Amino acid sequence: MTSRRLLHLTPFFFSASVLIATCALLAGPASAANPRAVELVRVHAPGPTLAAELARDPAIDVAGYSPGRLLDLIVTADQLRGLLGRFAGYRTSVLTAQVEAEIARRERERGLGRYHSYDEIVAQLSTFATQYAAIAQLSIIGESVEGRDIYVLKISDNAASDEPTEANVLIDGLHHARELIAAEVPLYIAEQLLSGYAQDARITNIVNTRQIWVAPVVNPDGYIYAQTQDSWWRKNRKGNYDGSRGVDLNRNYDGAQSGDPAGDWGGEGSSHVPWTETYCGTEAFSEPESQAVRDLLKSHPMSGYLTYHSYGELVLWPWGYTAGPTPDDARYKAVGTELARRIPSLSGGTYEPLQGYDLYPTTGTSDDWGYGGAGALSFTIELGQEFAPSATKIDQICADNLDAALYLAEVATSTVAMK
Repeated sequence: MTSRRLLHLTPFFFSASVLIATCALLAGPASAANPRAVELVRVHAPGPTLAAELARDPAIDVAGYSPGRLLDLIVTADQLRGLLGRFAGYRTSVLTAQVEAEIARRERERGLGRYHSYDEIVAQLSTFATQYAAIAQLSIIGESVEGRDIYVLKISDNAASDEPTEANVLIDGLHHARELIAAEVPLYIAEQLLSGYAQDARITNIVNTRQIWVAPVVNPDGYIYAQTQDSWWRKNRKGNYDGSRGVDLNRNYDGAQSGDPAGDWGGEGSSHVPWTETYCGTEAFSEPESQAVRDLLKSHPMSGYLTYHSYGELVLWPWGYTAGPTPDDARYKAVGTELARRIPSLSGGTYEPLQGYDLYPTTGTSDDWGYGGAGALSFTIELGQEFAPSATKIDQICADNLDAALYLAEVATSTVAMK
């Protein structure tokens, strides 16, 4: 979810008052291409207070945030009018015609095979399991709300056997439907681990001494819907009691399990209003998709856990609900800083390492629960500079993230203090 720069969009800069009229003209009526008639609005050099206030507002869809640089919001013209006072003193911009242009580009690139469909990902995972049968095993770990299978590919030197002396590492993606690049990176990592085995000494050692679990698409229903119906869809496709749809899967985990009530499911940074983008569900693990990840983390205790999102070029770690440190704070800072150092930014430099709370407060996330509830050294990677980068950036982002993933697999040798 967080952002830096949308390379394919042209921004126009406005004062807050002029922005309102401009966005009303640009948004227009809803259409098949833009079903919610939304605009992407950027606040430049936002202060931390503004960012925290907007992130806490369940009615606001925060598309991306890069501290001190920019804050991206997906809003309707009516919502934007209500934000006028909060934008006073900030430079703002409307990223023009983003919905139709974005959807049209994605359609073209799907035609070129640049972003995999759900069916294509399943087919690719099946091919991996057949082609590399000795070191790859494909399993179904659950079903989505609409009955689609959630797959995980196990990669190890004896994939068909459970080897309790080998550390387990989980790599997953696509909790949030619109974050298309977050499915591509885990799929790429799986391919590199398999094709590099017996060819690359580092990869061979990892596969021989670890059990790597790769689940590229946690939210298959939402993924399909975002690719075919609504480019900005975030949640799963659960039918809610108020007639709305969707639960934010990354607010549906059972809190931090830290003993601090502030970290429990349904706290700060999540919403109990079903139509909002951060709706946490009716209870912790109400959704079959989050249940599938929970059960995998519990049945095969993980030493390391990487969960991919977009966007922002960030490496985040627990806690997300408080500025207070975890019992493994020194290790988190050391490993998180090294992970970030190993991932190049598209704009130069490297990713930025942060404790999750330093971005903005959240509860019910997979990394907080993965650490506190399952004992895994857990990190969220916010990929790239937009939800679905252009075709020219996909391969680069995937390749740029391989070294960090391998590094975590190397250093995650045992479960950590919180369980």
